Amino acid sequence: MKKLVSLIMVALLSGVTYVMAAVVNENEKNASSQYEIGMQYLHGEGVGQNYVQAYEWFKKAAQQGHAQAQYELAGLCASGSGNVHQSDKEAFKWYQKASEQGVGEAKFYLGEMYENARATTKDDEKALKYYEESAAYGFYEAQYYLGDLYYNGRLVQKDYEKAYKWYLKAAEQGDKRAQFCLAEMYRKGQGTPKNEEKALQYYKESANQGYAKAENELGNYYYDRENYKAALKWYDEAANQGNADAEYSLGLIYYKGETGKIDLVASLEYFRRAMVNGNDDAIYMLGEMYYNGYEVEKDYKEAMDYYLEYNRLKKDPDAQYMIGFMYAEGQGVKQDLNEAKKWFKMAADQGHELAATKLKELNSDAFGETIGMDASLEPIKSLKKDKSDVSTEVKTSSGVVVADIKDNAEATEANVKEEIKETKDEIVKNEQAIKEDAEKKENDVKEQVSAEKEKIETAVKTEEENIKNEIAEKENEIKEEAASTEQAVKEDAKTAKEKAKAAEKEAKEKAKTEKEKLKAEQAAKAKELKEQEKKIKAEQAAKAKEEKEKVKAAEKAAKEKEKAIEKQAKDKAKAEAKIAQEKVKTAERQANEKAKAQAKAEIEKIKVAEKTENDKAKAQANAEIEKLKTIQKQKEDAAKAETKRLMAEKKAADKQAAKEDAKKIKDAVKDAENKMKDQIKAEKEQAAMFEASQAKTAEQIRAEEEKLKAEMAAREGLSKEELKKLEAEEKAAAKKLQAEKKAAEKLAAKEEAKRIEAAKKEAEKEITEKIKAERKLASQKEEERIKAIEKEAIAKASNEFKAEEAKIKAAEKEANNKARAHANAEIEKVKLAEKHANDKAKTEAKIEQEKIKAAQAEKEKALKEELKKIEEDANKQESK
Repeated sequence: MKKLVSLIMVALLSGVTYVMAAVVNENEKNASSQYEIGMQYLHGEGVGQNYVQAYEWFKKAAQQGHAQAQYELAGLCASGSGNVHQSDKEAFKWYQKASEQGVGEAKFYLGEMYENARATTKDDEKALKYYEESAAYGFYEAQYYLGDLYYNGRLVQKDYEKAYKWYLKAAEQGDKRAQFCLAEMYRKGQGTPKNEEKALQYYKESANQGYAKAENELGNYYYDRENYKAALKWYDEAANQGNADAEYSLGLIYYKGETGKIDLVASLEYFRRAMVNGNDDAIYMLGEMYYNGYEVEKDYKEAMDYYLEYNRLKKDPDAQYMIGFMYAEGQGVKQDLNEAKKWFKMAADQGHELAATKLKELNSDAFGETIGMDASLEPIKSLKKDKSDVSTEVKTSSGVVVADIKDNAEATEANVKEEIKETKDEIVKNEQAIKEDAEKKENDVKEQVSAEKEKIETAVKTEEENIKNEIAEKENEIKEEAASTEQAVKEDAKTAKEKAKAAEKEAKEKAKTEKEKLKAEQAAKAKELKEQEKKIKAEQAAKAKEEKEKVKAAEKAAKEKEKAIEKQAKDKAKAEAKIAQEKVKTAERQANEKAKAQAKAEIEKIKVAEKTENDKAKAQANAEIEKLKTIQKQKEDAAKAETKRLMAEKKAADKQAAKEDAKKIKDAVKDAENKMKDQIKAEKEQAAMFEASQAKTAEQIRAEEEKLKAEMAAREGLSKEELKKLEAEEKAAAKKLQAEKKAAEKLAAKEEAKRIEAAKKEAEKEITEKIKAERKLASQKEEERIKAIEKEAIAKASNEFKAEEAKIKAAEKEANNKARAHANAEIEKVKLAEKHANDKAKTEAKIEQEKIKAAQAEKEKALKEELKKIEEDANKQESK
């Protein structure tokens, strides 16, 4: 009984009424109450969560046949939660008992154990039977599971209509998975007619409960309708739960800039997350990012690895095309045209048109003109073809013509050099303009960074002030609470002291009463003794001795009685003192426990406040860091955009310069060719005139010769026949000489034409090479300058960001240290107050104990004196 009363008192003092209920229910063997206590321990309602205690109470109720307790007990055995011993055998036993009593949930889990052969043999028929019984009972988990079985044709024949029926029942009970499956069936028209509105309704119901698959599908729905804002919202919800498809879709949206702005940083992050969470398409997009150097350092080898992995998983023609192209170009791998052909063929066989075109080019001799060829060289190739046609027109052997052609070539080269110089001057001007523009933009960026820095510093200062104010407020609250606690402890100690005084007073009054009672008894006894003494004196002398013996016996009895009374009084006083001491100790313990509980509560409050402050400071610091990162990213984006623009301008300028150079070369060569044609025409005319002059001179010479011959013949008396014969021989010799002369002239003309063509080609090559070298040098210088500007801007922004980040971290650390130091100081104060209160209570209790002991000693002393007096009186009586 005392134990029961003590337990009830402890429960009332601690505010936990369940312990008392537990004791009562344990005695009364109330299964329902035991089950309720088990549920309280299971969920930590009113008591600390304790699975072992829950198990014990469930077991007590279950052994008395409580169905729900049997079900809960089976669940604890199956899961082994907390320190409960995991046992499929025990779980099967209790699920079976609960099932026999009609607990629908137990039937479902019993079916699972039969299906998976846990603590029993595998039996699909029994499993299906229990699933159906549980679903018919109305357990949503069983209804959803049956829907899955019929949808996928597992344990049963595939039946979409039955799947629809069970999914609908579970969905009506709010099961988000079943709602998603119903939406899919309405969308596809499986087991029910197609209905887009119903599908959208169930997608929304499921998504509103946070089901990631439904959130992703809603994202797809709005994306297909170009409502990118709504799509972004639902993709973001699903991605926050690690849905890989949603993460990939977010990556694409930011990659394409469908939110209104391209964000390659976010795109890269989402593609990486999607790949890690199992989305294969993200692998290809990461290959694209590394191939193009989008927000990562351009890395062909890394890109190749991603393309190869994606092709391994998907056998994708786009990936095959890119691999073939990289082999053809020698990007990330050693150039290998045969390997390129192999990959182009794989892609072409799957209908990839561009791969088919490249494969055709590879299999022809023209591939070098299409892959890796600088577009700026195309005009030069066409010029070479034109020149080869011109060279066939040169058909003269005059040394003067060759000299003229050389002079014209030199003049053309001088003109080209002059034009190159002008182009260089223009490039220098453009470069200066670009430099000035870059410097202006750099200054703008610096000003922006400075402004942002000031904003951040202001925000940090404001936040520090807020934190200081909050800490000050919290300090005041803690001080007030500590003062309140101290006052409460003082009041409790005062109450305990008053109680101890009251107990002491009561003990004193009782001792006084007992003393008075004892005195009365002693007085009565003394009176009685006197009367006996008078009676003895009045008796006969013969009986004096006998009476004396009787007196002695009475005296002895009186002494024994006195001793008994003394012992009884002492025992009673000790018991009362002990009770008083127990009361004092109980009061002291209660005061200590209360002080400790209050101190503990205060410490917990301080810890929570400290954690809240730390979390808040960290969150603010993280927010600031994120802001800085965003600013840095914006700066880097701006620098990269500027670099890209400059590169584009440079490329356009290079292209235009190449076109202009090619046009100049073409015009120069055309002028040279026209001059050569005019010179050749003039030479031809001169040759014709020379030949005509020679022909005229030859006729005169022949006439003279004829005349001379006639004279000679006349002189020598030759006959006409002999003269004719001589003339014929002379003509044949002249004809032969003329033919030999023409053949020699023709051969000389051919040789001269070859020499002229070779000289032209050499001059053209030299001019082209010079122009190309000049352009390449200018391009390299411009690229190096732009890269240096970009690198400097990014490095500067990065250094500023790091400096700001370090400041924020230092501020955060300082705030944390201050908060922690303050909290520790407050904890020390509370501990000191607690110790002071405990010491004070102990001192007061000790003083009370000393007082009680002193009072007891005084009482014992008084009793001894009283006994001594009684003895003395007895001795006096005896002597009398």
